[in-house]
Amino acid sequence: MFVLTYEGYFIAGALAGIHYSDVEKWIVSHIKQLFIATLIGIPTMVLYYFYNIYILKLSYNKAYEVHQPLIVVYALIVISNIFYVGYLYDRFVKNNKHPKLIAFVSKAQKIAFGLYLTQTIALSILRMMIIPIPNGSWYIWLIWPLATIFVIGFSGALCWIYTTHQSHTMS
Repeated sequence: MFVLTYEGYFIAGALAGIHYSDVEKWIVSHIKQLFIATLIGIPTMVLYYFYNIYILKLSYNKAYEVHQPLIVVYALIVISNIFYVGYLYDRFVKNNKHPKLIAFVSKAQKIAFGLYLTQTIALSILRMMIIPIPNGSWYIWLIWPLATIFVIGFSGALCWIYTTHQSHTMS
C-alpha cells in the first residue's frame, strides 16, 4: 500500500477543516460538475476494476485497493457530493423546512454508530445467503447493490428498533 495516498485523506480533511468556508463555497458553486463527475465515475470505477484484473493482472485484493490514485480522486469527488447533501440539510434545519425529514435524520444519526456495530450480524446472514454463488461469477456485480441495501437495511432496522424500545422504556 502506498502510504501517501492514505495520508492524503487526512491531509485533505485537515485542509478542508482549516479552510471550511472556502471549501463550502467552492463545492456549492461547482456541485453540478461534481455530481456529473460522480455519475461518470460509476462506470469508470467498474471499468477500472476490470482493467486492474484483466489488463494489469492484479490480484482481487489489489484490484479493490482503495488507495489507488484514481480511486482517491473519485472518493474526493463523492465526498464533495456528500458534503453538499450536508450543506442542504443544514439549510433545511436553519430555515425549519421539511420537519419530517429533519426528524428522520435526527433519529438516523442516533443509530449511525449502531449500524457499524451490528453490520456483522447482517454480513454473517448475507454470507450464508451467497455461499452457493461460485467465486468469480459475473453476476455478483448485480447482487452487490442489493447486498449493500440488505446490510444497511437490516442493521438499521435492528438499531431503529433498539433505540425506539430504549426511548419508550426511559419515558
